[in-house]
Amino acid sequence: MGSRMSCSCQDAYCGGVDERRIRINAELFELSPDGTKWLMVDSRIMYISVYRNELDRVRITAVSQTGRTMLDTTLGKDQKVEKISDCFVFWRNHDGRTLGVNTLTPRDAMLFVTHTSPSSSSTTTMVQHNIMAQVSILASWDGTGIRLKTKQQETTMVSVNPLSMVFHLNHGLINVDLVLNMSSLLLARTTCTDVAITFLNRQHQKQLDKLVQLNANGNGGDPMAREKVLLKDFAVMSRLCALTNKPLPTIQV
Repeated sequence: MGSRMSCSCQDAYCGGVDERRIRINAELFELSPDGTKWLMVDSRIMYISVYRNELDRVRITAVSQTGRTMLDTTLGKDQKVEKISDCFVFWRNHDGRTLGVNTLTPRDAMLFVTHTSPSSSSTTTMVQHNIMAQVSILASWDGTGIRLKTKQQETTMVSVNPLSMVFHLNHGLINVDLVLNMSSLLLARTTCTDVAITFLNRQHQKQLDKLVQLNANGNGGDPMAREKVLLKDFAVMSRLCALTNKPLPTIQV
């Protein structure tokens, strides 16, 4: 599902996002009139956005890779998005149609459900940002070991949220699990919020201890090592704030 594609979206779409919306890459489906099968609205993955306004009304839009708006709908108060599998969500639209979204990851599906659910609290802690960046492959795994590669940079769109980072490289879609890549296998697989919060608090304290140790070496220690610790701590705090529904604290570099 969408494992190979290139980014052909317009610059206006790839731009930044505000604090009350998310953007994900996903497939859009519509249930057939007889209710027997799901029909794909477009053969390629779309750019799907979820907006929440000040009145807590949810608007969902889907834009094709050619820039065509395939869906623009606002959910009523009695409409609810439901998840029927790890990566598939659906809802009954106001016009009688039943629409479904097939996401690239379970986290995207959960993010979609979270932002479309009625809430009296802020939804800004799980916001996804789209930026243009230069990506390089330094090495690859051939099944037996790591092989260094000639460094080649490619400019691409990168989508980042507190859980994952997705970008296009060599016409393929790369999904980096930020939580899993911090040795947080338990956290990435658990469904218990209390366990996740406890684990993240320990990870946060661990990064603070590393910073203290670096500062004890004088002049902040190794600048690159300090930067890595700060980046890891930022990812930990982003996930922790998302789970506890708190704003991110100010971070001094």
